[in-house]
Amino acid sequence: METELVESGRFERTLTVKMLEADLEDAKNQAAKKLSGQMRLKGFRPGKAPRRIVEATVGADTVRAEAIDSGMSAWVGAALEGIDLELAAQPTITDVRDTEDGFEMDVKLALWPELDSAPVIEGRQIVVESNLVSDEEIDEQIDRLREQFAELVDVERSIRDGDIALIDLNAEDDGQPVDEVSAKDLSYEVGGGGLLEGLDGVLRGEKAGSIVSLTSTLPESFGEFGGEELSFKILVKSIKEKRLPNLDDEWVGDISEFSSVDDLRHEIAEGMAVTKTEQAVREFRNKAIEAVIEDVDVEIPEGLIESETEAQIHSFAHQLETSGIGLEDYMRVTGQSQEAVVADARLQADRAVKTRLALDAIARDRGLEATEEDLEEAVSDVAEQEKMTPGEYLDAVRKADRLQLLTADILRQQALDLLIEEATPIDGDGNALDLTLPEVEEQVDEPSEQTVEVAEAVAPDDKAETGSDDSADDTSVGPDAAASAREDVPAGEPAVEETADNESLDEESEGKKSADNESADNESADKEGT
Repeated sequence: METELVESGRFERTLTVKMLEADLEDAKNQAAKKLSGQMRLKGFRPGKAPRRIVEATVGADTVRAEAIDSGMSAWVGAALEGIDLELAAQPTITDVRDTEDGFEMDVKLALWPELDSAPVIEGRQIVVESNLVSDEEIDEQIDRLREQFAELVDVERSIRDGDIALIDLNAEDDGQPVDEVSAKDLSYEVGGGGLLEGLDGVLRGEKAGSIVSLTSTLPESFGEFGGEELSFKILVKSIKEKRLPNLDDEWVGDISEFSSVDDLRHEIAEGMAVTKTEQAVREFRNKAIEAVIEDVDVEIPEGLIESETEAQIHSFAHQLETSGIGLEDYMRVTGQSQEAVVADARLQADRAVKTRLALDAIARDRGLEATEEDLEEAVSDVAEQEKMTPGEYLDAVRKADRLQLLTADILRQQALDLLIEEATPIDGDGNALDLTLPEVEEQVDEPSEQTVEVAEAVAPDDKAETGSDDSADDTSVGPDAAASAREDVPAGEPAVEETADNESLDEESEGKKSADNESADNESADKEGT
């Protein structure tokens, strides 16, 4: 075997592996044995026919092709053993061609890029939603609570927003009744916009006894009728208005454990402060990372993006499966195409790679180190599950040659912490914000049933508070540190573009994976994702 390594990009190499025909003899024997096991040859048990008989039956070229397909993974792995490169993705065999005295194959190697300089993190100002709680927000929460205890009273007037209208809803399609979508004695809160588009508009100003018409397209929540345009006739049978209880100490005492309105407002303010601060912290972390990602100006190998995209899709599908949902079912319910899911995963992959590059550069620039104490803390939870001390678990990590992965993940977390520490959160007006979680007095006694109801009623809506998806915590810098200790960067197990039998490569890979019991599950998952 001969190898030649050439630079095909700043962070990409092409490895050419040259094999002599004589090097194929063992592989041809194994290929013949495999093929004979799939054939019925007179006078021979499955898998026992000599190679010459198999070649005479299926052709020598077929045996040779099977030998090459089956052996490529091992040959590439052997060729990579003497090459000191940090691979960012599985090697990909891009071409296999015959030569005068054998054959050769090209293997594309994607390397982890490195930034020329670390992103600047000192003095960054990150605009986030303010975590301060206003009197108006407290009033809104109290009004929500009062609505929970509101009394419905019949009124003889025109419908206003907030009224509860009792209606009969009759659906028709080209004059034919659609009973599945029709309803009798339906209580509907006008102004909520939650049933049919346009329904609020035709009901406002109407009185009991009125009949109104509406043509509307059904939302997807109507199942098989979702998306269909139907005609509706709506009879208003009665109108009720909400009468909120008086906001006074007596009412507060009746529905909660608090004795006064002031006590209730204080409790609501504390709870909202905690919730808004937690949301602001998540937004701050996400935007801080986005800020440094913008400074990442480097050519990322396509193989790395493809590998990370596949990992993102595999991880997402696994999350869905744990909830009993298949990826195809998810796409059908959400109306997303496979192309849209892949495109979204690719965006996430690009972000994940750039996040790693930025944090790695910060860690190098600041000279961050992972101490033995850091390592033991990172694996403490997993070690406990394995009924081992952190020190014993770290010894196993070292023996499995996974310490570098664990250390790298710890350093990225340290870099992220440093980024957050040196950046400043500000509100839209440029005022600095204190995102320290407020201390809340612990409740010693068991909460009453009424207290639980109050807490649920005034719990702020996360999405309403943030107004965006920024509240989602998307600051993952890689696999969990302890889990990293059991994962490996794929190397020597090439993916094949068009020219090889993927099944044979999987068999070779599985044979190698079984040798490492500790990392078998994770590596198998990596292979499956690819």
